[in-house]
Amino acid sequence: MRGIVLSRKKVSSAILISTSFLILAMYLMIPAQDLRIQPKIIIVPDEFETLSEAISHADSGDIIYVRNGVYEESTIIDKPVVLIGESAEGVVIDGGKSSYTLIVNSSNVVVSGFTIMGGGVKGGIAGMGAGLEIHGVSNVIIANNYFVNNRMAIYIHSSRDVIIHGNTLHENREGIYLTRSSNVVISNNRIVDNPAFGIHTYASRKNKIAGNTIIGSIRGIYLYDSSEENEVSGNLIHGGDVLVVNSSYNAIIGNTIFGKGLLLIFSGENTVTGNSINGRPLIYLEDVDGEVVEAAGQVILINCNNVTLRGLKISGIGVGVELWKTNNTKLLYSSLSGNEVAVYMYSSHNNEVSGSLITSNNIGVFISSSSNNEVHENAINSNSYGVVLMDSWGNKVANNTISRSLNYGVLSINSGVNEIDKNAFFDNFGDIQIISE
Repeated sequence: MRGIVLSRKKVSSAILISTSFLILAMYLMIPAQDLRIQPKIIIVPDEFETLSEAISHADSGDIIYVRNGVYEESTIIDKPVVLIGESAEGVVIDGGKSSYTLIVNSSNVVVSGFTIMGGGVKGGIAGMGAGLEIHGVSNVIIANNYFVNNRMAIYIHSSRDVIIHGNTLHENREGIYLTRSSNVVISNNRIVDNPAFGIHTYASRKNKIAGNTIIGSIRGIYLYDSSEENEVSGNLIHGGDVLVVNSSYNAIIGNTIFGKGLLLIFSGENTVTGNSINGRPLIYLEDVDGEVVEAAGQVILINCNNVTLRGLKISGIGVGVELWKTNNTKLLYSSLSGNEVAVYMYSSHNNEVSGSLITSNNIGVFISSSSNNEVHENAINSNSYGVVLMDSWGNKVANNTISRSLNYGVLSINSGVNEIDKNAFFDNFGDIQIISE
């Protein structure tokens, strides 16, 4: 029998009160013609043993309440329903390492109060699968759930007007992947120990990623390939980075990063302000002329000219100083240590790195597709590579002390005539290596 009165099934009013905002939101989203005057409440396992059976017997707008227990099934939600668990700790849906645990194939759906696990195979590089997949729909709320031991916790494809709020994602391989979707709000989630990435967008626009805590992911937040007009604000990222590739017109505001910092590749015209890296300000300048920077946890210059960076102390991040299409800029008397790349120049010309201590980085100075830059009178010590020149010409590397490089002091790859002169090399695996392809 359906349409059961709550008191007969001992579903407490407290449970309904705690989830009332989700149910209200559901009814605000459903088109008027689909609204039911009095939705039924279906209780699992009292009336149906599985979620799949309950959904198949539900009508649009019904509420499916699931009592504590373990439900070993892969479930398709193919009609507008509210799916509420008695408690996120007590109601476990286990997909048994199938390609998915839950798939939302209908608009106007709410899922709240579950542990969702067993979507896909967690280990290995190859493979697929997700705890919860949202595909080609709109007006979906996923709130207050616990995702664990899935290949990917949440996968959103070709969808819009989705809210992902207040969930915990723990020990999945990947966190939230958003592809070709818009107007998605990912807020106030706790995303912990998902090693591949926390939140990843692909070709997705006008989304909001705000107030999340992301710990233990190599890529904390990753905007990729025409992910534009997104807001990334007020997130705490610990142990990873924010990577933006081929994406513009995003607002990256007020984030706190403890880890590798921010890296932009082929990505201009973004708004980046109010962020910190390892407790120090992240300085991002675009289309600026004549600025002086003397304190920063990281510096990114895009399409700038005549900027002076002086007395910086930057350590333990991805790229300490990034110059992208930036000219006539000086980095002076600074200390850069323990970074993946201390100084990176791309398509940048007539710049100078001088008088600085560049030590214990993977790459000290990396000059790519750039010309007429000078690296001189620096101590470049104990890096994997001291100076790397790639597809670059007319640069000068002179009067530096380059020592204890694990690989080469200077590595030149497919580069034209560069002056490498009067450097003091010692205790390197190799001093100079020139590779032409």
